[in-house]
Amino acid sequence: MRIVLSFIFLSVVSVFSFCNAQRNQTKPQTVETPSSQNPQTKKLTFKLIISFTSHASGIDFEKYDAIIKYIQSHPKKPKYKLYGWGREGEVDICMNLKELKKSERKIFIEEIKKRAQGSDRVFVNHNVTKEFVVDKLKDPQ
Repeated sequence: MRIVLSFIFLSVVSVFSFCNAQRNQTKPQTVETPSSQNPQTKKLTFKLIISFTSHASGIDFEKYDAIIKYIQSHPKKPKYKLYGWGREGEVDICMNLKELKKSERKIFIEEIKKRAQGSDRVFVNHNVTKEFVVDKLKDPQ
């Protein structure tokens, strides 16, 4: 009999505790941010975007270094911007290639593709229009 009474008592206490905890639980509050704090986005088009993605282990730094070195050592010094978009170093290298003639662009893009070859974390795309958070699009330092 004591066992049954103990079980009933524990059951009632558990149900009461659960209901009380549910009632006292704080509800998430939405915080409205002023429009000045909202990131400004803009659709931009680039002749070339080299995207470095991650599969829970960071980007392919070897390929990244090889591509950056190629860009920086190119005789025409094509300008680029970096767009960081992930938590594990994910980044896009965005280029307009205005410094290169049309025939030079084709060769340049092929050289980038060669350097990216063999990695499942590097993607080379040309003539891309994409929405960017303007503040994240930075010149390299």
